[in-house]
Amino acid sequence: MQKLTMFSKVLLFLAVLAIAGALLIHFELFGSTDNGEHTRIANNNPASSNTQQNTTFSSDKMLVGLDRWHGFKRIIDANGGIGNGSDNSIYKSLGLNMNIELMDDEVALQEFIKGNIVAFGMSVNRWAYVHGRLEAAGVPGKMILITDRSIGGDGMVTTAANISDIEGLVGHSIAVTQYSVAHIITEWLMRSSSLSNEQIEQIRANMVFTESSGGTYNALASNQADVAYLWEPYLTMASNLPGAKTVFTTRSASNLMMIGIVFREDYMNQYPKKIEQFIEGELRAGNEMSTELRYIKQVDDYAELSDVEILEMAEYVVYANYAVNRQVFDGTVQALYSEMAAVWDDLGERTVANGSQTGFDNSYLLNVASKFPDDIVNTPISANLDPGATNTRALLRQTLTINFEPNVAIISEESYPKLEAFAQTAMILSGAIIQVEGNIADTGSPNTEFGKLLSEQRAKAVCDYLVSLGIDEARLIPVGNGISKPVPEFDPRSDAGMEANRRTDLFFILIE
Repeated sequence: MQKLTMFSKVLLFLAVLAIAGALLIHFELFGSTDNGEHTRIANNNPASSNTQQNTTFSSDKMLVGLDRWHGFKRIIDANGGIGNGSDNSIYKSLGLNMNIELMDDEVALQEFIKGNIVAFGMSVNRWAYVHGRLEAAGVPGKMILITDRSIGGDGMVTTAANISDIEGLVGHSIAVTQYSVAHIITEWLMRSSSLSNEQIEQIRANMVFTESSGGTYNALASNQADVAYLWEPYLTMASNLPGAKTVFTTRSASNLMMIGIVFREDYMNQYPKKIEQFIEGELRAGNEMSTELRYIKQVDDYAELSDVEILEMAEYVVYANYAVNRQVFDGTVQALYSEMAAVWDDLGERTVANGSQTGFDNSYLLNVASKFPDDIVNTPISANLDPGATNTRALLRQTLTINFEPNVAIISEESYPKLEAFAQTAMILSGAIIQVEGNIADTGSPNTEFGKLLSEQRAKAVCDYLVSLGIDEARLIPVGNGISKPVPEFDPRSDAGMEANRRTDLFFILIE
């Protein structure tokens, strides 16, 4: 056998190192699925890496993944259909060549991480969780546009006669699609109620988890659950079951479920103009093609529906124009993200600590402001109150009491954090009115006129502070009770009773 030269030995050594390194990388990054195929562990569990990935993308085409949700209709319209769209589309006229692929949320997330798509749609509610997964995978993303909000397309139905609020869920079984927006909203409603931690755990123990809204409906219809949180069309189907009643829908909370578009940050940095073109095209489709139905029928879920059926579905969606985007990006989406992140934390999922600030970017939206000078925010529900309507306590019975010093209507600094937390909930429960009732201590003074005025001033002071926090003044109903509604636990003339009654109470009501 011929001996190897020193040069050959070096080459052989390097070859062995290369093979060993390749095998190591293979077993580090890949794992075998049950069917023998190889898939990246980082794609199945993005939390396995925190190294930021930077990808160079082709400037030829923008690849976007969307699920089959009516709220993405304007993007499909602007593209002239799914896939490559049509040559005379709004996007083509702006110089944007886009390809839309329909895919479920989890598939879209994995394709986004791999760089096969650069944008996908999802709710802010779920973004509070997915943001953490992307950060762990080293793929930063930002939500740059809100496409729509649910106004009645999601809600809670019960067949139990004694349930009228969240507190009534104790002792009942509730069906939800696990880890869906319905699940997270149900958890948020419980967190925002007067339920104790023990009661919340009791409700969780009785949850019936399903894999789809259809499964949730079946659980309610077959009496496997007393309550169900669903979305359309199953929400309507459930409300028509014998003895069923709808106890909550997003019609009273149009900021509770907002849908937006998330882009890879590395793509945004490479092609900022394309991001602006994407936003402009989607918003223009709302202005120019509001009744266009040809392209949405390319989506299989809508292909067999009539025009009337598709338009009826649109009644549960409010498309967000430029003015609405400007408004909700100025604090509302951040508040919703923070609330939802707290829920995901409770469920043991990883979230981003300052994600409400780092997960959004409205700079591209602001750059197209001149294209939409006439856009206005739709009049809020609360501005059109029917004077003859009936006030009822809301499903969400969150209340707050602010106490005052004697003879003054000045809010103490220690009450500010409580009011700020209440205001954050109020921003989300946007269709509910806030009753603010001022009260005073019963000192035995005959000057009831002064007492009545002081109670009104206390209610007004709280209302003014809520307005300063961004709450629409039209949603606030200040009431001065004087001494007519004392705290029942105390003798109103005792020191403890007088101290407890120097207060203002806040609670939500719905207008029916």
